[in-house]
Amino acid sequence: MSSIKDINLAPSGAHKIDWVRKNCPLLRSLEDDFSKEKPFEGIRIALSIHLEAKTAYLCKVLAAGGAEMYITGSNPLSTQDDVAAALVADGLNVFAWYNCTPEEYDQHITSVLENNCNIIIDDGGDLVHMLHTKMQDKLQYVIGGCEETTTGIIRLIAMAKNNELKFPMVLVNNADCKHLFDNRYGTGQSVFDGINRTTNLIVAGKYVVVAGYGWCGKGVAMRAKGLGAKVIVTEVDPIKAIEAVMDGFDVMPMNEAAKIGDFFITVTGCAGVIREQDFKVMKNGAILCNAGHFDVEIDMKRLREIALDTIDQRKNIVGYQITEDKWIYVLAEGRLVNLAAGDGHPAEIMDMSFAIQALSAKYLVENAKNLNEKLINVPRDVDLEVANRKLRFLGKSIDTLTPEQKKKRIRNIIIVAVILVAASIATYWMQPQNKALAESEVFSEEEVKAQAEKIIGLLNAEDFDSLQSLVVPDMQEIMNKERMDEGKARISEDWGDFVSIETMQDAEIIQRGAHIAAVYVTAEYENIEVHYTLAFNEDMKLASFGIQ
Repeated sequence: MSSIKDINLAPSGAHKIDWVRKNCPLLRSLEDDFSKEKPFEGIRIALSIHLEAKTAYLCKVLAAGGAEMYITGSNPLSTQDDVAAALVADGLNVFAWYNCTPEEYDQHITSVLENNCNIIIDDGGDLVHMLHTKMQDKLQYVIGGCEETTTGIIRLIAMAKNNELKFPMVLVNNADCKHLFDNRYGTGQSVFDGINRTTNLIVAGKYVVVAGYGWCGKGVAMRAKGLGAKVIVTEVDPIKAIEAVMDGFDVMPMNEAAKIGDFFITVTGCAGVIREQDFKVMKNGAILCNAGHFDVEIDMKRLREIALDTIDQRKNIVGYQITEDKWIYVLAEGRLVNLAAGDGHPAEIMDMSFAIQALSAKYLVENAKNLNEKLINVPRDVDLEVANRKLRFLGKSIDTLTPEQKKKRIRNIIIVAVILVAASIATYWMQPQNKALAESEVFSEEEVKAQAEKIIGLLNAEDFDSLQSLVVPDMQEIMNKERMDEGKARISEDWGDFVSIETMQDAEIIQRGAHIAAVYVTAEYENIEVHYTLAFNEDMKLASFGIQ
């Protein structure tokens, strides 16, 4: 069933996986839980993540939970053949080998998806893309999936925006226990692990140019600074650029940084970050590498075209002659330097990321019949479970809110949430006489219900941080939509069933002739009751609100 390089490499791969297991207490605890509970019994999981020892251990944890695993890599240069062999020796299905051609890479993905998989675990979106293009007949078997990376999430958001995404995807990268640690500390360390082992050159005292100052860029810049480098950040986002300045780094356009940089590291997720105009002004001996998911950030096609000559300087380093007396060097063909030229993130970091993956997959299976949205954030209780377990394994403990503190915090957030739901209901009921306004400024019944359901879901999940970040901007949007000259009362026949679910105990509209005078809502949560009144004047402008 499997297709790998050499099964005889399995003992070496098994030693690597065993080392990871010894340093991943979170995944070990989930392996124990899953072995008893079997949450994936009868479930086929397709997985495409960089195929090295940490990914292999995740696969074994999922298999311990009863999953039938179908595995491939997510980058031709990051697959480790001995690790792939070890998985096959343990009875898992693997289709991957190091340095495969683009055609072989696509065939590996196809071989995985031919098995009518139910859960998709993706890293960059290649499995999802194949399902939505060449293998749409396999969509019927999919419950949902999980996406590991920023790049993959960008692709998913674009698909969802165009109504092209056919099944729910959990945005694993957006979880706090993923991006705050994996993207920052994991990328920061593993990038320089790859650079240092490949070049054997000192970083201290040199200029390191970091393209992009998201969480990955922050981690790379922090580690470069720690190694004694003089760090320059390039950005297209003025806010992130200010962050970089206030973190103590210089900021300038790439073409200016290209003139002085010694090391260049791209972490943007964008194509063509370093281009011909930059190659031409770089100094002799400049070293370029990429830590973004796809090999498009350095314009390798154009670099090969303009090079007078090339040389394989040493493993994973190719030199390109730009002029008679200038060479620049690219690590790992412009692919992910931390994986193509290294072992990827530290085990303790991936312990957290892959725990999020495993629990997100479990969430999809357990909630298969109730997955209404295509893009799903990692449930807050999953994020907190991973954080609390990790903290215990680190031997640390923290304070907890007193019952009174918790009650006040919850009440304050409920107040904001109730305001938003009340305003949503009011906006829906207020239909202006002006047809153009009705078409452009009023929420549909479906939009209002979806919004209120999202708020209630966050309340029930006790995800107060997400709730707070959601309600403030949306409240402003709703207030803008309800600035209408006149309104009519309209009550949906089935609205009563909706507002009665758990958190929303009561909602009633008070009319004055053809106009709404007020919307009155009562919310209750953990024995905390909040009464809210949204009152309007004769012109349907918000007049006052009251909270008890």
